[in-house]
Amino acid sequence: MENQEQLIFDIISSDVNNYGTIKELEDQITEERKEMKTETLDITISELLNMYSNRKVIDIHPEFQRLFRWSMTQKTKLIESILLGIPIPPLFVAEDERTAWDVIDGVQRLSTIFEFLGVLRDDEEKIISPSILVGTEKLPSLEGKVWDNDHPPHKHRFSFQQGIGIANRFLNSKLKVIVVGNESNPKAKYDIFDRLNTGGSKLTHQEVRNCLAIMINREFYVWLRNLSMNPDFMSCLPISQKAKNEQNNLEYVLRFVVYRHIKKDEYSFTDDIHEVLTKKMRDICSENSLDLIKEKEIFDKTFELLNNALGESAFKKYYNEEQRFKGQVMLSSFEIIAIGIAENLDKIINMDIPTEYILTKVTDLYDSSDYSEAQKTISGRAVTRFTTLTDLGKKYFSY
Repeated sequence: MENQEQLIFDIISSDVNNYGTIKELEDQITEERKEMKTETLDITISELLNMYSNRKVIDIHPEFQRLFRWSMTQKTKLIESILLGIPIPPLFVAEDERTAWDVIDGVQRLSTIFEFLGVLRDDEEKIISPSILVGTEKLPSLEGKVWDNDHPPHKHRFSFQQGIGIANRFLNSKLKVIVVGNESNPKAKYDIFDRLNTGGSKLTHQEVRNCLAIMINREFYVWLRNLSMNPDFMSCLPISQKAKNEQNNLEYVLRFVVYRHIKKDEYSFTDDIHEVLTKKMRDICSENSLDLIKEKEIFDKTFELLNNALGESAFKKYYNEEQRFKGQVMLSSFEIIAIGIAENLDKIINMDIPTEYILTKVTDLYDSSDYSEAQKTISGRAVTRFTTLTDLGKKYFSY
């Protein structure tokens, strides 16, 4: 009898607990939905053109154009889709305090349209040379066509203006625009951009972060990019052109900054290191709490020492039996060495010959017991790995 009563009690308790959990979920969903105010509009290309070139109430972030690069074939495909009435994905924009539109998703689509129409401006406010289309399988006659042949290189080309019906059809075509209202949570547009551009892996994690930084704090993005072009840093990090195109060099710079300033309660919520980097970067951008001048001095001095001591071998593994560095740049080595030196910078600078100290410590690192122990613990969570390795670096370069 007691067993039956206990069973009934357990079932009731389970139901109550489950109800509580579902109720909490419903409350959370309701609360978050209140934070998001959106409106869906159908807007003609002509109206969008006016908003961009005349009223200047569309900001498509010229810096983004370096990250979103389509070939002329891809650009022509978009123009072809519009002409043929083939649906294209909606544009996402966020209203700012002036109710102007900040483009969250659709930068390349809008850039392509405005470039074709001859109104797209770069980050120096100069008009970008209008597009010359290429032929497609469905519309081979698009080959060599331009919107307007008044532009010098287009003088002898057939333009859409010569076929007024085609031009009107294009300008009157409607695009779906989803507007995130300015009464939404200020972080809403960044969340949307992050989800749209990571779910489908259209961009690398760092490319998404770069765009987020531009939207939140353009000064920080420019500062970060300038650090990535430091000659000593570039010499110490000989990565492939593909890696540079995917902004891996900026990710290394961001890791350097984040690892030195993050606290445990800021990464205990997840196993995803990219989520940690994105969240901390967003906090830095939003709070303006980082002393950029001081941080740059530490960065510059750290990589000056590393370059003088090791050059392009700074983050490659040293093989004692062969008495040489070899292989590719290792992220784990970067996490140990760059952070370790930065955190002990004052002590190292005041040594008689700091470069000799760094060279000796790095060549001895890979055979040390501390390194061997660390290797045993970093095969699991990426978040655990960076904390283990940066802690090792801070300790290892302190004596």
